[in-house]
Amino acid sequence: MCSTTPVHRFHPKRDESTQKQKTCVSRRDTRSLSKSKPLSGDRDAARRLKYILLIAAMMSACVVVWPNEVADNNLRGVSNADPPQHNNDVVLPSVDDSMQISAPGVDENYETNLIETRSATDDENEAQQLNNKSTTDDDVSSAMPGTRVQLRHIDPKSLHEIDAAKVDEPFYKRWPKAGLPKFAMKDVNFDVPREDSICFVHVGKTAGSTVGCYLGFSHHCANTTMLDGVLPMITTHLFHNDVDNCYDDAAYYLFVIRDPVERAKSAFYYNRPDEDCNDMHWEDYEKFYLECPFFTFENMTQNGLTIDGSATDGCKTLASEALKGTGEIAPIHLYYNYQYYLEAIPEHSKLVVIRNEHMVEDWNNLEKQFGGNEDALTPEGLENNNANKWLGPADMLFTEDSKNIICHNLCNEIKIYQKILQRATNLYRSQVEESLEALKTKCPVEAANEYSCPETMPDISLKVVENRGPDLA
Repeated sequence: MCSTTPVHRFHPKRDESTQKQKTCVSRRDTRSLSKSKPLSGDRDAARRLKYILLIAAMMSACVVVWPNEVADNNLRGVSNADPPQHNNDVVLPSVDDSMQISAPGVDENYETNLIETRSATDDENEAQQLNNKSTTDDDVSSAMPGTRVQLRHIDPKSLHEIDAAKVDEPFYKRWPKAGLPKFAMKDVNFDVPREDSICFVHVGKTAGSTVGCYLGFSHHCANTTMLDGVLPMITTHLFHNDVDNCYDDAAYYLFVIRDPVERAKSAFYYNRPDEDCNDMHWEDYEKFYLECPFFTFENMTQNGLTIDGSATDGCKTLASEALKGTGEIAPIHLYYNYQYYLEAIPEHSKLVVIRNEHMVEDWNNLEKQFGGNEDALTPEGLENNNANKWLGPADMLFTEDSKNIICHNLCNEIKIYQKILQRATNLYRSQVEESLEALKTKCPVEAANEYSCPETMPDISLKVVENRGPDLA
């Protein structure tokens, strides 16, 4: 058993004069991802109107226009809440007695439920429509969840390589006395206008290291090098853990995301010290892994997150806070979670997303949308940097009961993950729906659109300021 006094590791860039012992953030705000309230009104009138509209639609082949009324914090599913991408398809109301339609004389709060018929070529039609119009800020701000918008094409010939000394590093404006880690800097830089630049948000244990290496950053890269293409050229700065080297007005924020349960498992094992204490940071996590003890994910779940678990009350608190992202004595990539990154960037930022489970597809689509080569990344050339390669048979055990417990404890993270997906401006609605449905298969209760998490979202405003630093004017 290793023995030393645990220390916090969350101040790698602060000089001694500014280091302070941080306290766990336990404040809660009143924000809640609550389900929509039941609607009421004259159902008979709505039923009569339904058939009138159905007949009219069939006669005139009209397209029913969806009302733009999805609130950002409702996190509804994409199948019912998103508007169809209008092409030549005819979308008719469903002949169902439960259908509710708003009309004069009927409660205007009624929602319209439509059956959406989408062919295999609908995504192509949607892309063609987007290519026929330019993108404005209004297009992005008014986009419904899962609605792809046309990204700004960049001519790579208009960009020229510049010396690293000429690259403006906003990190120093947040922390004037600190040093910017090398992994946050690129070896090859281009004169990208600020209005076209991308900030890479490296969320830990999502394959962010692999994507970062392809973009030209140098965190855990081994033999992986920057790929050719527009996307690596215009991704100029990085935000990872407590190192935010991005301007607040970046054109886009690039997130790499992964199923929240799988990300949590990977984050748990990433910081687990080996039994011989060879890990350089093992002392930071001795209490969590060795003293509680939580040596496997299954063990932490059953002993630390259940009423009858054998862990002490203090260790149960550590386990619960680790999954909420509020515990500093916890794996580092659980502490820096989806909520942290989304709340740390400007509220109305434009997001582009690469899904871990569809990395090649999303990278190539994103590259194409920015005007590059759609075959820039191939499955054969896909690297796997900074992966957990030291797991044993006991680490693979993860029971169905434990999965349900983890889903329950990750509820707010699941809602944030859904929100990031729905804000992705580069993904088709069908792609967003694909990932949401996969999550519902794993966590059917917490991922349900109408489900409200039992706990309010943690207030992490202090955590954001202490780690990311102040906003830049």
